[in-house]
Amino acid sequence: MRNYLLSAKGTKITKFFTFLIGLLMIGGVSLGQTTIWLEDFSSGTYSVTAGGEGSDGTADYFMTTDGADINVTYTGFTGNFFAAQDVDDGGWTGSANPSQLTWSSIDVSGYTNLEIKGLFANVNTDKIDASDYVII
Repeated sequence: MRNYLLSAKGTKITKFFTFLIGLLMIGGVSLGQTTIWLEDFSSGTYSVTAGGEGSDGTADYFMTTDGADINVTYTGFTGNFFAAQDVDDGGWTGSANPSQLTWSSIDVSGYTNLEIKGLFANVNTDKIDASDYVII
């Protein structure tokens, strides 16, 4: 009889912990990250505040692209991205060094522990000069 009671208690405890773990997993989903802003470079939510978007038609550019109109190939993404190469050579009207993108009016009020995530890439050739940089 004693073994039966332990077995019955064990079953209740097992069911309780299964329920508790399930509840915690559901709670974890609702407490996950919230995306409050996203730039996909198709909506034009940024502004160029130093230099200007453009291309010299060959290998110098500072612009939104889907990759079809630049001279390097990137993979692992979908849609548009912002590409920059050799922006300091004066190859188009408005080219400048440094060139700058600015986003404004992003409302983060009421949020804490903010994270900024970005995807940055470079090809394995001499496309970035030693003096080039990205500031976030």
